[in-house]
Order: sequence, then C-alpha cells, then structure tokens
Amino acid sequence: TKINTIETIRVVTENKIFVEIERAHATKILSDILLKEKNNLDKACEVLSELQVETYASMELEDKISFILDQITLNNMKGDFQFSKILSRKILVRTLEKFANLKFRYYELVNEIALFEDDYENVVKYNMNIYSIPKVQGNLELSLKYLKTVAIFVVLTPFSNLQNDLISRVVIDKNLS
Repeated sequence: TKINTIETIRVVTENKIFVEIERAHATKILSDILLKEKNNLDKACEVLSELQVETYASMELEDKISFILDQITLNNMKGDFQFSKILSRKILVRTLEKFANLKFRYYELVNEIALFEDDYENVVKYNMNIYSIPKVQGNLELSLKYLKTVAIFVVLTPFSNLQNDLISRVVIDKNLS
C-alpha cells in the first residue's frame, strides 16, 4: 500500500513544475523501498534515474548533488559504470568545496568507476583529492589508507610526465615517512 500511495503521488505530480521537488523526494523514498525491502536493484535504479534533478531550478544545490550521487551509487551497484560516468559529469567539482561530506562521497564513487576502467591515473587523482579533505586529514587511520592507495596506484600508472609529477607530490607528503 505504501508503494501504491507513492506511485499515485508520482503520477499526480508528473510534469508539474511547482511540485517537482516533492516528486523527487517521493521517488527517492520509492527507490529506497524497492532497494531495501524488495531487493529490486534494477527497478530502484530505473525509478531514480528517470529524475533529472539538475534541471530543477527551485531545488537546493546540495539536494541536487545528493540526488545525482544516489543515482551514481545505484548505477555503480548495478554495474552500469558508463552511465555512472555520464551522471558524474553533471556535478561540477568546484561546487563540492562547500559540501565536504558530498565531496568525499563523490570521489569515492568516481574512484569506483576509474577502478573498473583500470584508469590508474584518475584513481591516484581521486584518492589524492579524498586524502586532502579535512575530515580525512583529521583521521590518521583513514588518511594513511588513502595515502597507501595513492602510493600503490601511482606505481601502476603508465610512465609519463604526469606520473612523475604524482610521484613527486606523494614523496613530499609528511605522513609518508
């Protein structure tokens, strides 16, 4: 009955600009129910991916980013890394500076995509960005985890000037010694 109620709300609010945020939240709730209670990842992903929150003018930036990150998460779980990559490009990295928790989540998700694609150069960049987040810097165990990951993947990166630059940045880190 809860699913039917949410579906009804979604049908009634479809294509109504004044209630697009409420429809988005109802869709998120439906997606969570489908994923957690019904164990239907494909349907949960399909329902959430039909939203295009980046076009919602009245929605707060933090909410937009959070919705897109939820879409990326579900697509990563589904194994659709190409679509996840497309979704990740909808988020401007400079907008993440205001939201440290979303920045951490974003880089974790794009890191999964880069690992899937064996793109070690970006794995290093993403992990260095995670490592530079104050929340991570304040936690020695967590910061060492990401620093070790950077050190491992910088070695796996194909030889280039960029690899040399990345190695130089890793070597000068005070936590490495």
